Amino acid sequence: MKIATFTSGGKGGTGKTTLSSLLILGMSKSGIRTLLIDASSEGGASRLLLGNPEPPYLRDVFDGKTRLGDAIGLFEITNYCEFYMLPNIGVLPRVDLREFFLELRRFGKFFDLVIVDLPAFQDSWYHGFSLNSDIVVKVAEPNHSSFAACLQSPPENGNIVYVLNQPRIYPPSVTRKYRENLEAKTGSEVLVFPYEPAVTILNPSNAEKVLSKISPKFQDSLLKLGFRLAKPKTVKIYEYG
Repeated sequence: MKIATFTSGGKGGTGKTTLSSLLILGMSKSGIRTLLIDASSEGGASRLLLGNPEPPYLRDVFDGKTRLGDAIGLFEITNYCEFYMLPNIGVLPRVDLREFFLELRRFGKFFDLVIVDLPAFQDSWYHGFSLNSDIVVKVAEPNHSSFAACLQSPPENGNIVYVLNQPRIYPPSVTRKYRENLEAKTGSEVLVFPYEPAVTILNPSNAEKVLSKISPKFQDSLLKLGFRLAKPKTVKIYEYG
């Protein structure tokens, strides 16, 4: 099992939650045993995919009110796929994250990949999620503030995947400039996601319709990201249409 944490380095609006949510759906539909953990107090991924989910939440696990296995739920996008998720709404207690990750890794026989979606605005305690993960996915927009936040966010070392996402329309020349700058500064290939208007309206009531309208180019970027996070032999090509 691999654990991947998605972060935007403290910059909101980069589409980090949308990408992690769409990736979990695509990989689940492909037969990859994947779990999404919402670590935001606002319930970003939880509300995006589930609306207003009932507890237990991640905060209940941290509070000791419920066991980790009992908080993981199996949910469904009607006529599309089932997926596993640990939702959250509310402030997380500041527990020792090393102990949480040790418990999480005991579920390795059930899941191939765990994706943790961090909140945009965070204190230093949240860095523990990244430091205890196998892979960190840093999601930035092609603009100055997001670019700077992506570079400054920890960890400085480790297995990092850089994603340049476009939740709104950017001129191709601007996107190219930021991709080249990010690759030059990090020495890593940067995965670019195109602007996809369909995903901007994703919510629990229209998920099936939105998923059927995602462009092949956007799907291809999701597939490439999936290849980087999971073992290639387990990743299959999936279609949203």
